[in-house]
Amino acid sequence: MFKYILFLIYILISVSGMALIKSGGTASSLSLREGMLGLSVNIKYILGMATYAVSFLLYLIVLPKFDLSIIGPMAGSSIIVLSVIAGALIFGEKLDFWHILGVVLIIAGIFIINFKR
Repeated sequence: MFKYILFLIYILISVSGMALIKSGGTASSLSLREGMLGLSVNIKYILGMATYAVSFLLYLIVLPKFDLSIIGPMAGSSIIVLSVIAGALIFGEKLDFWHILGVVLIIAGIFIINFKR
């Protein structure tokens, strides 16, 4: 049971990190001036990068606890579905028929992969 809780925490932290990077990314800039590379970021962007890094470290803990053929597709597809939902709810991104169909097919794929497990 604990491994499933870790997996859920990983997914939520990963999507949170991406949302923070996106919300802070509008104020960030990357520039190259006279041979020097400059990066200007805000606190949301930095928190997002740190959160995403923590999610990666958590994934390193979660990965050995599952079959790779299960955890890889589950993690990737769960992040996609939650990212679509976060995009719509947090950033007001429009969901058209194709977004919704894609999410439904991804969820169906998750169930198919885990059928009889």
